[in-house]
Amino acid sequence: MDIIDFANIPCTLGALEYLRKSDIGLNDLCIQAAFGSIRSTGKDRVLEALKDGAMKYRRYNKLAAERELLAYPISRIIVSCIFGVDKLIIKWLSPYFPTTFYGI
Repeated sequence: MDIIDFANIPCTLGALEYLRKSDIGLNDLCIQAAFGSIRSTGKDRVLEALKDGAMKYRRYNKLAAERELLAYPISRIIVSCIFGVDKLIIKWLSPYFPTTFYGI
C-alpha cells in the first residue's frame, strides 16, 4: 500500500507507521495555524460519516493524500470528544472496514 491507499483506509498499521515516521506530530496538527486546513478536513470527514453513514472513496494525488491521512487523527480526536464511546467510534470507522472491523 502507498500513501494514496492509506488516505482512503487510514486505520491500517501501514498508515499508522507512515504517520509515526512523519515529521509532523499530533501537537503540531492540533496547535499550529499552518495545519488549520487539516483540522477542517478532519471535521469534515466526521460530519460526512455522521450524515451519510459512509465515507466516500476518493482519488488523490500524493499531496492531497497526505493531507487526508494527517486529518485522520484529528477526526479520531473529534469523535472521541463528542461520543467518548468505543462502539460509536467503531461505527464511525466501519465504512473503512464494513465487514471485518472490530479491533480498536
